[in-house]
Amino acid sequence: KPLEYGDMLKKMMGNWRTIFNNPTLPFNIVQLAGYMDYSEKPQNSTWTQLREQQRLVARDDTYASITAAHDLGEASDIHPLRKREVAERCAMALLNGIQSPQPVKLEKRGEAMAVIMDQPLQDNDSTGDLEILVNGTWRNVKGKAHDKEIIINEVGDKVRYAWKSNPINATLVGKNKLPVVPFEL
Repeated sequence: KPLEYGDMLKKMMGNWRTIFNNPTLPFNIVQLAGYMDYSEKPQNSTWTQLREQQRLVARDDTYASITAAHDLGEASDIHPLRKREVAERCAMALLNGIQSPQPVKLEKRGEAMAVIMDQPLQDNDSTGDLEILVNGTWRNVKGKAHDKEIIINEVGDKVRYAWKSNPINATLVGKNKLPVVPFEL
């Protein structure tokens, strides 16, 4: 269960910090890679919920970082073949503090919404795999990325990005060339 996973991950990290007598022991959490067939329709799978728990645990832990890997997966193999790229991203996070861009907050601006990110993104005029919740139903939308914002010219109650088991159309990338982590706000 996804919520139990988040709690178990926090406990494991705390346990290792206790065992190694190091309360600031760093952890890098690699989000689950893309897996299974792509769905054009909004999904709410266990895979997407586990990714979100990974993101939230890293966000709430001062000594943890997150590495996105949704773009490195294989539809037919749960173990992605592109391990070198995953390792390079982990090294960037652990050795240099460079990690995948993450959302900070969601702002409603009249008839639009803005997702504020923690770092600048590469400009993107047609963001894929973006969804909003309207009247209890998730639906696909397009957004535009510029600087530290993703602008959606519609209003909903929530926003999700790359919320697919295998989000092959997730096109948001930071100026640091790392993919934006899948998220829900």
